[in-house]
Amino acid sequence: MTTSLKHPPLARVTVEEGQKWLNALVELWNAEKRDIAAMASFATSDCETHYGDLPILRSRAEMESMLEKRFSGFTYYRLKKTVRMASENMLAVDLDIRWSGTASNGEMRRSRALEFLTFRDGYACKWELVSCLAPPDLP
Repeated sequence: MTTSLKHPPLARVTVEEGQKWLNALVELWNAEKRDIAAMASFATSDCETHYGDLPILRSRAEMESMLEKRFSGFTYYRLKKTVRMASENMLAVDLDIRWSGTASNGEMRRSRALEFLTFRDGYACKWELVSCLAPPDLP
């Protein structure tokens, strides 16, 4: 098991600062050996998570449990995040996700997603994500 690192807080909610902050976070998500606690360290302990059609999660601990289950079936995972908008305390982010594993019968798949991160004291206190699975033949 790897040592969990705390992701640094986002100093200012701007497109530029948000992109730098997310790039560092994406490195954790794309790591070959994933540290779920480090991956979830972008969030406050009471972060409310709206992840697709899953029930709303009310803590970082619940989020970590969901991520552990989700990532257990992946043999390959690559994530790219692009900040599309920043407001006073929110980022809107476009995601491009490529993955394979037991959930895809080993086939390479691609998902596109949009997430909204609401911040408090430099960390996400609300994470909302919606995604769609792209057709298998989409590049």
